Amino acid sequence: MPERIYKEKSFGEIFSIQNIQYEIPFFQRGYVWGKDKWDELFYEVILENIYGINPNLHKRERILEIADIDEKDLKNPNYYFGTIYLKQKNSKNTQSPGSSTKYLIIDGQQRLMTIYLFSVKLFYDLRSQDECRNEILEYQDKLFNENREEAKIYTLKSDEKDLLAIITQNNNFNPNVTSNISGFSRWYDRTVRNIKFRSKYNLFLTLFKFLKVTQVTLSKDDDEMLIFENLNDKGTPLRGDELLCNYIFQPLIKTKPDKEIEEIHRNLWLTTYEKIQQMKIQTRGRQISTGEGYLFFLRTWFSIGKNKMVGRDKDIYYSFKRDNPYTKDDIANKMIKKLEEIKEHVVFFQKAIFPREYKIKNENPNSDKLNDILEKIDNLKIYTGLTFLIPLLQKLEKESNFLDELIRILKIIYVFLIRRNVLNKPTYRYNIIFPNFWDRIKDSSDKIEKIKQILKEEKLFVSDEELQDSLSSSRFYEHPLEKLLLREIDKYFCKKSLCGEYPDYSSINTTEHILPQNFEVKWKDYLAEEYTQNPQYTEIINNRIHTIGNLMLMGGLRNTSRQNNVFLKKLEGYEKNTGLSKDLLDNYYSKKWNVETIEERSKKLAIIVAEIFSWDVE
Repeated sequence: MPERIYKEKSFGEIFSIQNIQYEIPFFQRGYVWGKDKWDELFYEVILENIYGINPNLHKRERILEIADIDEKDLKNPNYYFGTIYLKQKNSKNTQSPGSSTKYLIIDGQQRLMTIYLFSVKLFYDLRSQDECRNEILEYQDKLFNENREEAKIYTLKSDEKDLLAIITQNNNFNPNVTSNISGFSRWYDRTVRNIKFRSKYNLFLTLFKFLKVTQVTLSKDDDEMLIFENLNDKGTPLRGDELLCNYIFQPLIKTKPDKEIEEIHRNLWLTTYEKIQQMKIQTRGRQISTGEGYLFFLRTWFSIGKNKMVGRDKDIYYSFKRDNPYTKDDIANKMIKKLEEIKEHVVFFQKAIFPREYKIKNENPNSDKLNDILEKIDNLKIYTGLTFLIPLLQKLEKESNFLDELIRILKIIYVFLIRRNVLNKPTYRYNIIFPNFWDRIKDSSDKIEKIKQILKEEKLFVSDEELQDSLSSSRFYEHPLEKLLLREIDKYFCKKSLCGEYPDYSSINTTEHILPQNFEVKWKDYLAEEYTQNPQYTEIINNRIHTIGNLMLMGGLRNTSRQNNVFLKKLEGYEKNTGLSKDLLDNYYSKKWNVETIEERSKKLAIIVAEIFSWDVE
């Protein structure tokens, strides 16, 4: 049995072997080192440990000292930088007879990639310097294969384009994915680019000659995936999507040539990945980070039809693995089919999560109503409902006559979400009810009644009484639905009074307390009778001051100018074109604005909200 080969090498010796590429395999994660690691390499490993420069000096002063250091002055000219595990790739799976010999990077990718990027950036800067052009050009064939047309490191990850942008010096970084490779390029330009050429030249030689590693070349019988998993336990763990990519492509790697695998990877996996990663997905309270976007998408897709949402990150991979076990029956083509399904699914994900940008187009004149309700649901940012929404959009794609029924279904779901939200009910139950909700209602002749029935059985139904009691008595100021409900009430009054077009709510966008939060002496004088009858009246007011009955919508400047004026004075300044102000003028002008009036108006508005968001959808 062939044995593993252990050799101590500098990075220069690793890169100098001609016609060899070091490939990042599918089971590896992408390049993840960032500023902290780059600074550590530059300032601590190189400047402090190899050059012996005083770490107490300012960073810029430390950099300037590089130019004056000779090889004989180095503190540690053989700095050990860890172990790199490689395995020669199976020759029968190469792209063509004349292609480079490829070694899989089983472990050490982050170090190898960083030193390579650093060396290439320095090479291009030094090549333009007359003082060292001839010396530096001697390294060209060591850094590139085929006269700079081929990089020493080969990757099919999403940062492939950014690696090529640095290698070819074309600066065409991938606009769809912000990678750590492009981040390294920016870090280099800020930190190193403008230092003296002699410092750069010494730095280049250091990277090539004085950083040493143990290169372990595995035997052909070694299971590289198993070795990687063992080594990976000690480092940064793989994300769920990275594990999933490896699982899907392993059958292809074993049965198909590299060229076909690369085409499948680019056209199916990377295309999908990049589309999702460039989406700015905003949930309630935060924006999903770039690194989370694809996992969020996969979790949504894999959860559809399940009894509950699958877990996050690695649970997504384990869920897919359980549902799609390896079999002897044409597994490679089955995995390709799964990749195609994932790619096709993106379209419906986009329509569900960005309804303004990806409007539904249908010959049915009600398609505008569909887009409108989709936007309303999206505004709530309750994305556990996507597992229900997406199958509905898929059905519409196949059956255009489903549109009118779909609108009614979405209206009832919107009512459900609004009512639960008004009561501040937790959303974790949605993780259980929504994934298989469509399966539970799709065969029903009356899907609306079926939805209500299920919600009642699951104790998720919110009655008119519950809604009105909560809304009329609870604090509503700063509630997530505060502006939305006040606008809808305003529209309701506009319709009732036939006051014409709705006002411009983008300018009428602040919430006003009619009885102010901090009322002054003039308000206490105004409420003197109430205080005489009840010395604890301030406490009673404080329990009602943030309820919906004491709130108004108005423009920011007007709100500031109204401030703490007493009731009748405030009414004079309210916008006359809003439904809420018309209602106040028509029904409350002759009333005293006190706790009793606030409670009366709260109950009235709560009844209106129940009517606006009625279970009896049209």
